[in-house]
Amino acid sequence: MRCFAAFVAAVLGSSPVSPLAEEPAWEPLAGADRAVTVEIDRGSLDRREGLLTVWLRLDFAEPARGRIQAFRSAVAQHAVDCRQRRHAAIRMTTYSGHLGQGDVVDRWDSSPEHWDWRSARGDPADEGILRVACDQAPATVLSRAITTSPAYVPST
Repeated sequence: MRCFAAFVAAVLGSSPVSPLAEEPAWEPLAGADRAVTVEIDRGSLDRREGLLTVWLRLDFAEPARGRIQAFRSAVAQHAVDCRQRRHAAIRMTTYSGHLGQGDVVDRWDSSPEHWDWRSARGDPADEGILRVACDQAPATVLSRAITTSPAYVPST
């Protein structure tokens, strides 16, 4: 019954539904600074058309400036290009509270032509994302399509 309810909610858009088959297992990325904690869900690693996708959770010590208003945390799906050692946020949901809690402040999806690619360039969090996704990912990541749900909201 739970699966059917999740399917109906996804189709009707009444609430965001996790595209993952399992609950996220957030792991902190080494090297993130004190202003923001970056966590990664290794279980969300997926491969599509030569790119990997992975979910991240960001938690800010101080409110971060957003498009609409300030927020305290965000959950974002990133595309990772291991050949060129870069990544880009492809969808994100921001929250008023810490750790993906509180009210949804904003959510967005972007199409590939609008992805803002970032290379590590010495940034510890960016290096951590690339290390986990490119260097530590299983040799065969199950192939699942990038979902078209408006955003990923982990259940807690």
